[in-house]
Amino acid sequence: NLIYAVDKYGVCYGVRNNNIIVKSEDAGVTWTDLLTISTLNEISFIYCTNDNELLLLENTYRDDANLSNDRLGGIWKTSSNKTVVTKVHTLLNRYQSFQPSWCIEIVDNTIYYSEYGHSYNTETYDPSWNKGTKGDAVRIWKSTNNGNSFALFVNLNNLTALYPVNGNLHTHAIHWDSYWNRLWVTTGDGGAAVKSNKKLIWTDDDGVSFNGIELSNYFDGGFQGSAFSPYENLQGLSMFSTNDFLLIGSDNWHNAIFRVNKRKKDEIHRPQLIRQRHC
Repeated sequence: NLIYAVDKYGVCYGVRNNNIIVKSEDAGVTWTDLLTISTLNEISFIYCTNDNELLLLENTYRDDANLSNDRLGGIWKTSSNKTVVTKVHTLLNRYQSFQPSWCIEIVDNTIYYSEYGHSYNTETYDPSWNKGTKGDAVRIWKSTNNGNSFALFVNLNNLTALYPVNGNLHTHAIHWDSYWNRLWVTTGDGGAAVKSNKKLIWTDDDGVSFNGIELSNYFDGGFQGSAFSPYENLQGLSMFSTNDFLLIGSDNWHNAIFRVNKRKKDEIHRPQLIRQRHC
């Protein structure tokens, strides 16, 4: 299960057998064991920080037959010489997980990470966790010290003007736009009855305030407003930005990519369908 990241010196780092960090100095031709992590959980991804340390994303082990056997995942970090590894952040509950390609953004010495979650409809659930939603993945965390510690950046449940219904709301992805110094966030779920969850939101003032649009309401075309519209329930996923536009991958059945043109920060532009894969 080798997964790897490459540091600024070209050294490759990976994980073998879920918890052994390995490295390669010949572009992956040969690998040597470097460090063992004291976890029985699976390491799903590795990132290199700007201070040449490693961040390791650890999945939660769930035992649905006996929840007391659960082992919560989190984020581990190595020292710069890769001789010590420490768990610096623990997921809050079993319903949270990582989507490695979408949930981490490293901006100089600042690191943002967003929770991701799933619904476990067959399990007994304590609604005090999160207004009755089983996902409970509604937080974005921030580190200002290269991942040595993380503090809460925003809880989507507190953005009541953007999310009045909530339902099964959770974060989908985050993306740092270096051209506008803006953090974009896609959110979703809750079924067709909770369209207000399916948003593209953003902050330009480091989380002091958030704005957003409901993607299905702003789609340019597709018989908007019709019960037969494939974009009536549109929600976004991963993102990519340039100076001129933002690309958003769709999380819906039509497997599409949308483009949001960027002109002025205070202008809202309708997402345009630019590619659709037919299955």
